[in-house]
Amino acid sequence: MARITVSLEAASLLQLMDGPALLTKRVALGAYIADAVVVDAHPEMARWYGFSDPSHMQGLYLSQLHDRD
Repeated sequence: MARITVSLEAASLLQLMDGPALLTKRVALGAYIADAVVVDAHPEMARWYGFSDPSHMQGLYLSQLHDRD
């Protein structure tokens, strides 16, 4: 997957949240299947998923985060 560049506007959305958050974009994978790709994450959210840096989550699908196999 191509590397995602996060704009300042997108990154600032995470600062508006009261707590840790993920910024994702919905992706349609077919007529009946949808997933979301991680655009950015709060550092604490990255730690919850086992990543040392939020940028390591960028470009991953939510389904990958919940089922790494």
